[in-house]
Amino acid sequence: MDNVFSGNRFSRVKCLLGLVGLRKLLILALCLSSFLLCLSYTAQGAGPDQIRVVMDDAYPPYAFRDEKGNLVGILPEWWRLWEKETGISVKLMGTNWHSAQEMILRGGAEVIDTIFKTPEREKIFLFSRPYAKIPAAVFHSREVSGIVDIEALKKIPVGVKAGDADAAYLRSRGLTDLVYFPDYASIIKAAVKGDIQVFCMDEPPALYYLYRERAVQRFRKALVLFTGAFHRAVLRSNPDVFRIVEDGFERIPEAKLKAVEQKWLGEPVEKSEVLKYLMWTCSGLVLLILVILAWSISLNRAVARKTEEYLLLMKELEEEKETLSVTLYSIGEGVITTDATGKITRMNTMAEKLTGWTEEDAVGRSFEEVFHVLNEETRTPVCNPVKRVLEEGAIVGLGNHTLLISRDGTERPIADSAAPIRDSQGNVLGVVVIFRDQTEERAYRTRLERMNSELNLALEAAGCSIVRLHVPTGTVLRDSRWCEMLGFTSEEISPDVSFWLGLIHDGDRDRVRRAFEDHILGKTPFFEREYRMRHKKGKWVWVYERGSVVDEDPDGNPLWYTGIVMDITERKETEKRLLDLEAQLQQAAKLEAIGRLAGGIAHDLNNTLQVIIGFGDLGLREASPDTRVREYLLKIKRAAQGSARIVKQVLTFARRDIIRPEVIHLGAYLEETVPMYRRLVGENIDFRVSIEEDVWPLWMDPVQLDQMLMNLIVNAKDAIEGHGIITLSVSNVTVGSEREKNGVRIRPGDYVLISVSDTGCGIDPEIKDLIFEPFFTTKEAGKGTGLGLSTVYGIVKRNGGWITVESTPGRGTRFDILIPRYTGDLSKEHVDASPKSPIAQPGRKNLLLVEDDEMILSYAWKVLTMNGYRVVSFSSPKDVLSWVSREVAEGRADVDLLITDVVLPQMSGVDLWKRLKDYFPGLRCIFVSGYPAEELRRFDLPGEGISFLEKPFSSRDLLDRVALMLAGVEG
Repeated sequence: MDNVFSGNRFSRVKCLLGLVGLRKLLILALCLSSFLLCLSYTAQGAGPDQIRVVMDDAYPPYAFRDEKGNLVGILPEWWRLWEKETGISVKLMGTNWHSAQEMILRGGAEVIDTIFKTPEREKIFLFSRPYAKIPAAVFHSREVSGIVDIEALKKIPVGVKAGDADAAYLRSRGLTDLVYFPDYASIIKAAVKGDIQVFCMDEPPALYYLYRERAVQRFRKALVLFTGAFHRAVLRSNPDVFRIVEDGFERIPEAKLKAVEQKWLGEPVEKSEVLKYLMWTCSGLVLLILVILAWSISLNRAVARKTEEYLLLMKELEEEKETLSVTLYSIGEGVITTDATGKITRMNTMAEKLTGWTEEDAVGRSFEEVFHVLNEETRTPVCNPVKRVLEEGAIVGLGNHTLLISRDGTERPIADSAAPIRDSQGNVLGVVVIFRDQTEERAYRTRLERMNSELNLALEAAGCSIVRLHVPTGTVLRDSRWCEMLGFTSEEISPDVSFWLGLIHDGDRDRVRRAFEDHILGKTPFFEREYRMRHKKGKWVWVYERGSVVDEDPDGNPLWYTGIVMDITERKETEKRLLDLEAQLQQAAKLEAIGRLAGGIAHDLNNTLQVIIGFGDLGLREASPDTRVREYLLKIKRAAQGSARIVKQVLTFARRDIIRPEVIHLGAYLEETVPMYRRLVGENIDFRVSIEEDVWPLWMDPVQLDQMLMNLIVNAKDAIEGHGIITLSVSNVTVGSEREKNGVRIRPGDYVLISVSDTGCGIDPEIKDLIFEPFFTTKEAGKGTGLGLSTVYGIVKRNGGWITVESTPGRGTRFDILIPRYTGDLSKEHVDASPKSPIAQPGRKNLLLVEDDEMILSYAWKVLTMNGYRVVSFSSPKDVLSWVSREVAEGRADVDLLITDVVLPQMSGVDLWKRLKDYFPGLRCIFVSGYPAEELRRFDLPGEGISFLEKPFSSRDLLDRVALMLAGVEG
């Protein structure tokens, strides 16, 4: 492909520019030099065999395709020099700019060339020093006018290249009506066809394609947005490749690099060539004059044609001059140029505004006279940047905190850079200084810092951290609060997204991943989830995260995701405690309902059972031994007693029974009860007992303890088919801090651990949470009430303990019960006061018996009279009071003991007893009831002179209780 920058037409244009005095201006425009400052690096070890380099293949003269599709230009030749210098093979890959960026992010290349440095890219790439200054300009067709600043572009569609820094700059300035093209060539073709009137692109490729399309005169440059710089870049994860690349270019002689630049950018036509051209022109004119003698008509026509061409060319040059002038004065930053002595030659409108000098007054003066700068902090003069450039021949910039003092004394903070203006031989012809007012920028920065500070304070107060994810690469950026939340330091975490996923709880990971993918794919407006993450110490931290995609590429693909993360562990624990309390409340409600039901039916059931058991006892006393009648009566009595136990079990479960706690030493207690447990489980089951020495005492009702152990052992026995093992173990346990076992929170303290384990069938995990529910059973109909484990649970909770269960289907089950250690007065230890045989009565005693159930009244009267007591019985309190009143009046009343039902018609047994005490002040009383013992609490009974006998009771129970009361022993 003919290079338009080195072709005849371009040389001819430059020659004519020199003829009209614009040579220096073109040199200034073409010689805003690029430079390459290489970091010194000594390679250690062998480098890679090959390096893949990707670049924009439509950026002439730096990189573009010729007619055969080969990648040519300055950069391909530079990389071939690098390849020869380092001995490392270079694979050059040219594609459109958007694809080039995606390729390196995907790992398809190690190096990307033709890239501008931006703050966002610096987070991902390591950048070389700039090697070419590239002005980014806005061009428009000759039919469009009035484009003097960026604001004018907001009403016009502007063509840009996808992924280009120019496009990002326009978007940052509020332009939204952008038309994206894959490359610069497509932009120019669209402009030539008239599809777009305004476009923004870098000047070198713009001029190249406009000349190639012969459309230079159809378009004008409106303004320069900014001046960027070409760099080479490597991903930050490949610092070794970056050092190898920089070291290789540092080795290449500067002359070789310049030679390649001159080859593609071209050289100005030398004066000798001009003279030679003029000589040939003069010779031609002489010949023409000779020809004019013979061919005057043809000569006149030729002269007219040449004159027209000359005028047209002059017009083009004037337009180019005007374009350059308009460009200079349209730049939004101050621009001052000097000659090689530091005298000002040009300055634009913004420079006039910032310095307070007009161009007319400033031209010819020394730069430091017009451009007076001080250090903002020390108030000392700052080194003249023009002087430094002329001395060093390199680009320089002012440091931070620099003030520009204008002609009227106004002080403005500025930022600037100065670069040498060179000719084609590299000689410094002058300096160009570009500077800008930072007043608004600093105000914005201060405001932004304040807003960031306020945001950080708000996030810190809320306990929030911020995470950012670069979606194409999976790179995650986290703040210090995120690290603190999980106990890591910033050095201990990986930026890869897999590190984040690895910390998520196994039970949450798939759910979180699906929700995040749905958001990235656009299925949901934002990502919001609560999930668990593993702390460095191994514990689980509950977090709440909400975020969304905040940036997309031109094709609408997500680039950056930003979210906030909050530690909600405390809230989750509070919620769990509330759920536990709610479950306990529901359980209490169930127990209350069952209790009311049980209390309501206990009276009638116990009365009925009392009749069956009582008359069964009487029948057994009269039945002959070894008769079927006696056998039948025994079976009837056992069945009734079993029913009575079920009623009592329901009452115990429903907490309607009176609890009689005492100090229990489990070692001694189990010595007496274990033989019974062995008989209970049978010979096919190995019943093992393990009791630790010096087991701490307990404070609980021995009846409840026996009921609890019996239920657990019976359950274990029923779970074993054939032969098996049941183990009962007892030991001391100290819980140092609150811990959780199988979902149960256990408070610190000293406990006695009672464990019952078996080798049975185990418990299905699906029903494990239901086993403590009342009336829940897996046994066959008629073989279980569903109250066994519910009763155990109620007894454990009533005694301030905890129960947990571990089970593996097919291998067995283990119940662990923790009952708090008794630390009170051991003098309360139970002393068995029940007699081994009825207490002898001191003579005949007079008993008053009151019961509204005729059959129970008949049974009790029969038992008492058969044992020598004088008994007067009544079924109504009214009849009792009438009888007592008559007896007292006649002086015959003598009552030693009152036996009365609690619930009677007309008045309660308690009220009856209180009335009778008016006649017999020391009267003792045995209250009998089929209702739960708890019902007596509402009668406000005194603590002396009374006893309670629960229905159903046996003849022995009745006689023993009467004997005790008559002997003055209450129970």
